[in-house]
Amino acid sequence: SAVMDSYTLGIRRTFLYELLEDRNDTPVTSLEPHYGLFRSDGRPKPAAIALHNLITILAPEHGLASSTRSPVSYSLKTPGLTFSPDVADMQLLMQKADGTNVLVLWTEPPLWDPGQRRERPPVKAQSISLRLSQAYATVRVYDPLVSAKPKKTYADVSEVSLDVPDHPVIITFK
Repeated sequence: SAVMDSYTLGIRRTFLYELLEDRNDTPVTSLEPHYGLFRSDGRPKPAAIALHNLITILAPEHGLASSTRSPVSYSLKTPGLTFSPDVADMQLLMQKADGTNVLVLWTEPPLWDPGQRRERPPVKAQSISLRLSQAYATVRVYDPLVSAKPKKTYADVSEVSLDVPDHPVIITFK
């Protein structure tokens, strides 16, 4: 979500440090040599795979517009509940040059409980209903932590239900 956060703040380039781990020591005696996206032997870590999937999903065939060129309207509803007040719900709407709309949704729960002085337990994904202003021929839902291929594909719909976890979920519609 750091890459998406940066983009929503207007930062157009994000640099990730570091590409390759410094060494392969087992057991790990220090965390710093292990910040790489790839292990010291070149194998990708889960973060590298997720970043590759994110780039693949967002990759434009003919360029990505920084903002939507044609008006797109949508609303998010959480059936029976609302987002927790201490969990930020984040949204980013873009449009590819070919007219495909790209909506990225994610939540940002706090990781640390300062009162208890400990890590907070993981937050469950938020179930939501995405209502689009019109029916779209193809709506695809992606989870870049899992794959660069759509998790679900819908045809001729204006509403879909999905779970929004603590990492970006991408919805494309055209």
